[in-house]
Amino acid sequence: MKRYLLLPLLVLFLVGSTGFVFANHQTDVLGDSVAAVNPQIPPTSDGPGLLLPDSPLFFLDKMKQQIRVIFALTPEAKAKVYADIAGERMAELRFMLARNNKEGIDIDLAGVTQNLQKAADSLAQAHLLGRDVSFLAIAINDNMKHKQQSFDVLGSSSNQEIASKARAVQESLLSAKVAVENVLPEDRKQTEIADDLHRIVQQETAYIASATQRLTSVRAVLGIQASPSAKQATSK
Repeated sequence: MKRYLLLPLLVLFLVGSTGFVFANHQTDVLGDSVAAVNPQIPPTSDGPGLLLPDSPLFFLDKMKQQIRVIFALTPEAKAKVYADIAGERMAELRFMLARNNKEGIDIDLAGVTQNLQKAADSLAQAHLLGRDVSFLAIAINDNMKHKQQSFDVLGSSSNQEIASKARAVQESLLSAKVAVENVLPEDRKQTEIADDLHRIVQQETAYIASATQRLTSVRAVLGIQASPSAKQATSK
């Protein structure tokens, strides 16, 4: 299903045709409160790994996680491990955002996305084998919903680079969540589908409203930029 059709057109217009002007003058026109800042997400119930992505020894943490996956001998066990790893990456993301470490942010965003997708795939595999994984599916689904809320915060950030990346993660996260929903008990599945549709409508509305606000701000900037030129032209 294609979504966010109107927003990309607005964003392309804002960034492509007036992004340079806006980048140089948004603080002067709009104030420091809406200038690009380092966004933050709410605390998570998960803890970060012992080594963060900005550590030169971070590869050891990744090796440890690969070993955990290897020793998870059933698909449902692997699903839980992947979900746990995604939680670690999410917790680490708070540190990387606070430090404005772009490489670390990208590592953690990819880690959350990839591991939740693997958790969904492993859960689906266990279901195909006839395993009763409904309780695990509920737990992973709820975990994903919590992460969606965190990425909602990033997606509405005034830091447009972070916001764009968060929205891309939201797309992947929704895809993984839909796969998990297929394993849920039927009544819970229908509830989650309705919630997903509601979220999509809310996001569409919020993104369009944000783009409209930025368009208004850009027009204000351009008006200020044009004023000296207009005065000079009329004085001749």
